[in-house]
Amino acid sequence: MTITFYDMMERSAPLSLQRKGLILLLVLITFGFSISFRERDLGDTSLDVQNGIKLALWVLSLGVAAVNANQLSALVASPSGFALALLSGLALASATWSEKPLYSLACAIGFASYTALASLSVKALSDDEFYKIIDYALLAFVGVSFVAAILFPDLAWLPPSVEETYNRLQGLAMNPNNFGRITAFLFLIGFGRWITTRKPTFIMALSITFGLSGLILSGSRTALAASLLAAFLIYFRHHRFFRMTLLSLLVLIAIFLFFVSYGISLGTLFKTLSRTGLESEVFTLTGRTDLWGAALEMIREKPLFGWGFNGTEEHFSLMFNQDFYGTPVNPHQMFLHLTLGVGLIGAFLALIIFALRLKTLITHPHTLNDLMTLYILFYGLAEVDLFGTPLFTSLIFFRIALQDGALKGFSS
Repeated sequence: MTITFYDMMERSAPLSLQRKGLILLLVLITFGFSISFRERDLGDTSLDVQNGIKLALWVLSLGVAAVNANQLSALVASPSGFALALLSGLALASATWSEKPLYSLACAIGFASYTALASLSVKALSDDEFYKIIDYALLAFVGVSFVAAILFPDLAWLPPSVEETYNRLQGLAMNPNNFGRITAFLFLIGFGRWITTRKPTFIMALSITFGLSGLILSGSRTALAASLLAAFLIYFRHHRFFRMTLLSLLVLIAIFLFFVSYGISLGTLFKTLSRTGLESEVFTLTGRTDLWGAALEMIREKPLFGWGFNGTEEHFSLMFNQDFYGTPVNPHQMFLHLTLGVGLIGAFLALIIFALRLKTLITHPHTLNDLMTLYILFYGLAEVDLFGTPLFTSLIFFRIALQDGALKGFSS
């Protein structure tokens, strides 16, 4: 009988210790890495203390995965896992042709490390355990942010800019949109656990309440719309009144169009929907149409392999003058951003992963996984999310994608 190096490592480290280590990493990524006190200039990709800590933990995570490589082979052998592994490899390789090679390499290491941790979590943690850990970590982060909003208002609130008209809560995330994304996940996990277990608990109610409150106070309309739409679709998926609800929506749209035809001004309506009071903000999706056009120009220059994973911020921002409304750090669309970084080949791999995920969503319904998937998909239409700087969002989605290939016949 041959004893391998991995057998020795597994025997020397009890499973309970491995689980505790994995749980600690999940908490650090979800709670710790959501905290941000870094204000940087546009295009600045230099290594500071905050980014250095992230990079060190990403490298550590890859080391943990290497020690447990024998547990990952079956997961990577699945279609989703294989596509995700190829995408990780392409992101790492793109550092060799990136204009910001070290930054692209660091972000690609984070991308690969979250893929590896997601694989380990599928083996070590059940769905209930995994989502409970994420839920508690997010609840703690949002709770601390609410306390900071009262005790340290100058830190936790973003005052109105020249164009905007109200304060937005950013908590400890140092950006209202980032805080909105975090609270959206808190709301959806609480909501998903509630309708899955059908045994409401105080923590679930708190997650839903804190999540929705944070979403509204952050002023992040993209996160709010994406989370509510995802919750609506999943909640009514098996509901007998689902078709009636859709029919009601169609009727409301018809009524709206009727009133529009009799003189209601769309301009007035759009002004009320915009943060700045300008209808042009809605027509251009807060400048996103200009950003998408610029992204397509860059993609045409390097269509196959892109400019380097997440390394295009400085080049991209130089395509806009100072009069542009907003901060042109990226195209604010996850597939366009990925294509910028790793080209059409990388985008094709991502589309395969999403196609397989949506197929499983239909054939093997799973409430929490499907809520996360739809939210990420909707939110990614207007933000870079998965394919920007690695976040806990990536860890959640990668686990779901790998789980589709590893587990068959599950439902919830």
